[in-house]
Amino acid sequence: AVALGAAAGPMVSGVVLSLGPWQWLFALNIPIGIAVYLLALKVIPKTPGHRGAFDSTSAVMSVAMFGLAVFGFDALGEGGPSPLAIAEVVAAFIVGGLFIRRQLATPLPMFAVDLFAEPRFTLAAFACYASFVSQCVAYVALPFALQTVMGHTPLEIGELLLPWLLAAAVMAPISGPLAERYNSSRLAAIGLGVFGLGLLATTLMGSDPSPFDIAWRMGVCGIGWGLFQSPNNRSIQGSAPRERSGAPQAIQGVARTFGQTTGAVIVAFVFATDGHATGQSSGITANAVVVTMAIATAWAFVAALASVWRGVIMGSIRFTRTAESPQGN
Repeated sequence: AVALGAAAGPMVSGVVLSLGPWQWLFALNIPIGIAVYLLALKVIPKTPGHRGAFDSTSAVMSVAMFGLAVFGFDALGEGGPSPLAIAEVVAAFIVGGLFIRRQLATPLPMFAVDLFAEPRFTLAAFACYASFVSQCVAYVALPFALQTVMGHTPLEIGELLLPWLLAAAVMAPISGPLAERYNSSRLAAIGLGVFGLGLLATTLMGSDPSPFDIAWRMGVCGIGWGLFQSPNNRSIQGSAPRERSGAPQAIQGVARTFGQTTGAVIVAFVFATDGHATGQSSGITANAVVVTMAIATAWAFVAALASVWRGVIMGSIRFTRTAESPQGN
């Protein structure tokens, strides 16, 4: 659901922008947010919480760490290495170090840092992070490329990106049962490999492709993206003790959100750098699009390597001829 929601964003945006001004993109979220809130009150079961006090210090540190990182990297992407941007990034790392130290010393941590002592969990969480960096780089850059470089309208952009959503929607219900029957690391690596090949093909499609050339590449990306999600989510959840099932979900949410933030910052940095080099205010050139898509491709293959490495650690992926290992996460 999360992956499909992320994939649907640009398509919905294209339809909205074809009907009204860009402010509608934000106004549209108000009724949606209210509806989801009311639905959550009705369908989410109430569970008893623990009696411990809320760790407000950790909450403030978490907000400061991620806030400084986001503002710092955003400033680096837009204006280059200014003293303020560098100071924000350095401060984010310092606060992050203090936050991690506090979490390790807390009996009931807000962010379960201790789970990263398990390599299988760390690699699955990193694959999640890297995959969303790749996805967000592509999904932020492609609408700019399709409109500014290739001359398509917002509605046409939504239509051209639709195969990604449709392919992911088809693969999502298939990948779940596959993850129950076959090794999750293998499936995640295969999915990311297909996703990376789709992004690579998109990188090499040139500045004047036909609608079909764009559509089939988006379809390949969607197939890989949909195949990867369920197995990797199962890997993250299965790498932690059952009694701590909530902690992996929280870390997965952080990895996803921070990955998307990182991807957006990367696109901003590439466009700003290319704009300074070419003298164009937007920096959205064919060369900048190729660079951003190449970065997205690289992140996808890095995520795939993390899944392969996890499989090697689990013994489910081998590079020598040995007896078949049992299925697992």
